[in-house]
Amino acid sequence: MNTALETKLTAILRHILLIEDDVALAADAELVQQIGLDSIEAFDAVATMHEIIGQPIPSDFNPKVSNSIRRLAQYIEQQFGDVGVQRILEVDVSTIAQAAADDAL
Repeated sequence: MNTALETKLTAILRHILLIEDDVALAADAELVQQIGLDSIEAFDAVATMHEIIGQPIPSDFNPKVSNSIRRLAQYIEQQFGDVGVQRILEVDVSTIAQAAADDAL
């Protein structure tokens, strides 16, 4: 289990989904139950991870990998190995686009 990766994924999810720091995010808990994550938000999160890693979402992608932070970390480790993990760990979270930033438009 890569806790550094889980910690970084938590920070990325907080940033892109505009989740406040005082909202608890357990790595092994279902994101739908924790924060009410819907399918569009889950896809946005996965798309962001693939963008950071520099790989397209595969046609056989299983959306269940975005059910929890731990599953997402395992998916990244299995699919993209050390290179993918390193790209996630090195990204500056503040440079990632936020999903709901333009709601007022």
